[in-house]
Amino acid sequence: MTEFITNGFQLFTTVICTTLSIIRGARLKSRAYVLLALFSGIFFLGDTYWLLFYLFYSETPNPSFISDLSWHSSYLFLILLLINAKGRPKGAKHSPLLFLAPVFTLAMGIYFMQYGEYLSNLVIALLMALLIWHSLDGLFLTRGEKRADTPRPLYIMTLVFCFIEYTLWVASCIWDGETFANPYYWIDLLLSCTFLFFIPAVGKVALSASDRISEVSL
Repeated sequence: MTEFITNGFQLFTTVICTTLSIIRGARLKSRAYVLLALFSGIFFLGDTYWLLFYLFYSETPNPSFISDLSWHSSYLFLILLLINAKGRPKGAKHSPLLFLAPVFTLAMGIYFMQYGEYLSNLVIALLMALLIWHSLDGLFLTRGEKRADTPRPLYIMTLVFCFIEYTLWVASCIWDGETFANPYYWIDLLLSCTFLFFIPAVGKVALSASDRISEVSL
């Protein structure tokens, strides 16, 4: 029952995020909202398979290749969203601190290999490294900016999302038990809420003229 509640809530938040992103993307002709819709929509597909499997078999899928493929694919669109929002200026240098991102994700990937597939954990480490890299790079580039369309909230929300994801995965390795006494389920509910906060964060990016999709491309 706990699994059903937490996954059902995540389906709800991803549907809300996807629907609002599609509506706003069409109204504003915004690339950012289109990419957010793809991110949350594909994440929703992974959640749907996970929940349907649980309803039919009364257990979570193990291994969960289909859900993992959807969730990991969704990260690609979040990475594209970060790149689209950043618009790196010519001559801008990367901070040396950015290289901590792949070091951290690789270390975590090695830790998670004790509990899962090697290849899958390497793929996750790469995707998360790209998410953290582009988020931190965007924060460094926009440091001190006060313009209305600054993408800083998007970078911050992505880092929060990554932090909660890692916390969730660590909790799944440490704790067991399908009750709300297990911190895993509370962290999962917190992760679900991040999809709702991505909407206003992307709204800042949508204010930028460079984010507009031309009539010709439509």
